[in-house]
Amino acid sequence: MFEVDGRLKKAKKVIKILQKHLGELSNKNLLDIGCSSGIMTDYYADFFQEVDALDIDQKAIEYALNNTKNKNINFILSPLEELQVEKRYDVMICSHIYEHVPDSSILFERIYDLLKSGGVCYFAAGNRYQIYENHYNLYFLSYLPKKLANFYLKITKKGNYYYENHLSLLKLNKITKKFIKHDFTLEVIKYPKRYEADDMLEQDSFKHKIIVLLSKIFYFFIPTYIWVLEKP
Repeated sequence: MFEVDGRLKKAKKVIKILQKHLGELSNKNLLDIGCSSGIMTDYYADFFQEVDALDIDQKAIEYALNNTKNKNINFILSPLEELQVEKRYDVMICSHIYEHVPDSSILFERIYDLLKSGGVCYFAAGNRYQIYENHYNLYFLSYLPKKLANFYLKITKKGNYYYENHLSLLKLNKITKKFIKHDFTLEVIKYPKRYEADDMLEQDSFKHKIIVLLSKIFYFFIPTYIWVLEKP
């Protein structure tokens, strides 16, 4: 949560995609869900007029309050489901958050409610059918029923309980069905340099060309989907 370079690279990707979809961001407000240590939020704040950022980790919020440079950020210690605000947002960011909440359908009902009409949510979503589970660095972990996943963690000495609740592509589509979906997944894979994703995939390399081809054929198994969800 305190690793700067990697988080800044991810934040740049988010901004590139939002700029591609929305254009100018400086007249818009933002709600960053699951802001953690605030490193990414501080970068976002360079581009937005006003930023609210929330997390349930008190230590992370305390770190963010003491280590961010921008003054247009309001850090809030709260889960989204309990957030009490009168305002509505132009933009929300929900990046690799849904699998950590008790009920992702409730999460997206709240996101829908808090967005302005025409507002968007940047949604980066891990796929249940990802081969490699990055939280624990284990293969096929998210495929398994909870009891087997828990056993897998114990025998590999990575933990005792698999807390994350990843969804398949079909179920991700179901919980976001109220929104107009703008899918950037394949575009980011095709143009990683354009979207600050070239740290994971070198553009125009042989590996890149193979992955571009396979991602179209096996879209159902892509590890992470990147969608901009628009409230009608």
